[in-house]
Amino acid sequence: MLNFAAIDFETATTDRGSACAVGLARVREGRVVERWHWLCQPPTGPEIDQINQRIHGISPADLVGAPSFAAVAGEVWGMIGLDVVAAHGASFDQSVWEASWRLSGFAPPKFEWVDTVKLARSVLGEGNASLPDAAAALGVPFVGRHHNAADDAETCALVLVALAARAGAETVDDLRAAHGGLSAQPEARVGSDAQRKAAQNWHQNRKKDKPKDVDWTQVRSGEWLKGHVFVFTGFLNAVATPDAETLVARFGAEVGQNVTKKTTVLVVGDWDGPPTKKRQRADELIAAGQQISVVDESQFLGSIGATDEELALLAKDR
Repeated sequence: MLNFAAIDFETATTDRGSACAVGLARVREGRVVERWHWLCQPPTGPEIDQINQRIHGISPADLVGAPSFAAVAGEVWGMIGLDVVAAHGASFDQSVWEASWRLSGFAPPKFEWVDTVKLARSVLGEGNASLPDAAAALGVPFVGRHHNAADDAETCALVLVALAARAGAETVDDLRAAHGGLSAQPEARVGSDAQRKAAQNWHQNRKKDKPKDVDWTQVRSGEWLKGHVFVFTGFLNAVATPDAETLVARFGAEVGQNVTKKTTVLVVGDWDGPPTKKRQRADELIAAGQQISVVDESQFLGSIGATDEELALLAKDR
């Protein structure tokens, strides 16, 4: 299946460590199922070069009150999970990701990157290097505005899906095997013991959004998940969000990308800030009489009896 994440960064200056916006799109079975956009304080400081501002339209005023890159990066990391990360010109985005982490005082998490510029040139031929050109050559409508991080990430995702269809590839690995595009191998897979330990260390002092108390002490089997509709929000420590979604799906539950009137369980991970939009929506529906169980990560994992060994096998199986 064609599952991956696509990312795009905008920077405040020519310094690769000056990330000021991040866009992310999640693809499942060849469809963009969710996208995110974050503004953040550049690790290099509040200055934005005029040329950069003309390109992406982000001004210093837009960043007033925005979270730090470090706060945003933890959430981005959790959303990516075990996915291969696609970017159009991946060497740039990878260098921004890593430099911005280092300037924030942390070692950057490593991912497996795939470059849609290299893939487009291989599949379509030379002359299709820019994202708008690649999209036009594939008949993919450009989403929104070029150099909006979320719009570029989603368009990059659609380009990769179209390239796979053009090449007859069913997975990202199949496409890379035939046409290259691998930007860099990760030093360690996200989801490994070392990465999980790093995530736990990163978040151990973060303020938790405490969910409502729910007595799930009698539930020790995954069988109860059947018929429920799960939604996840925030950063999960022991298991990445895509893996948690896979886990509940294996037990017969449905997974929703947003809290709706069908949602029955909201799993709340770490979150440094005001309640997420998903949590806010859940509280609104609960106040209106809907039955939604709001639980934290430890309650969720305890309710299904998931052991560290089982989580490790889940990560290995993806």
